[in-house]
Amino acid sequence: MGYLIKKQLEILEDFNHYISNYQTHIFEIAYLTDEQVSMFQSDFQIVADYFVQMRKGQTYQQNTKIIQHVDAMLKFLSVFAKDQEYLNIDLSKHKGGQITMCVVLQEAIHQGKIEGEKIGRSAGIIEGEKIGISKGEDRFARLVQLLISSGRLDDIKKATEDSSYRHELYLTFKIL
Repeated sequence: MGYLIKKQLEILEDFNHYISNYQTHIFEIAYLTDEQVSMFQSDFQIVADYFVQMRKGQTYQQNTKIIQHVDAMLKFLSVFAKDQEYLNIDLSKHKGGQITMCVVLQEAIHQGKIEGEKIGRSAGIIEGEKIGISKGEDRFARLVQLLISSGRLDDIKKATEDSSYRHELYLTFKIL
């Protein structure tokens, strides 16, 4: 169905003569048939194919068509997926190569894994430090208890000041 532009917009009377009243045709891309999608020759075929598959509730079967305008495609995906990460996908190692949605998605997954590993390592280090501190405090508290019960109060002060002596006491009292 066609729509006249001037009927769709509120235009101030003073500007009305500057705007052509073109007829427009609006399509719901997700409701195109597979045959209609295949008629697109540009990168838009990849996008239309994605929308149709998502509307049908299918798991996305990656399109193997070569993307002609990679930067424009990534910007388009960034806007419509509301995900700025598409702009951060590093395809530099594919320069001169043929880039498909498979390549784009594989790189996105790869970069996601790398970022996830960094976050995981960082969280692991923080958690490890917490556990280490807790174990160290428990270990030292046990040493102090044993020194008090043995009447070796002077050794407590020395153990706080001399890590070698403290380690020697850990070995003596078998606190490992």
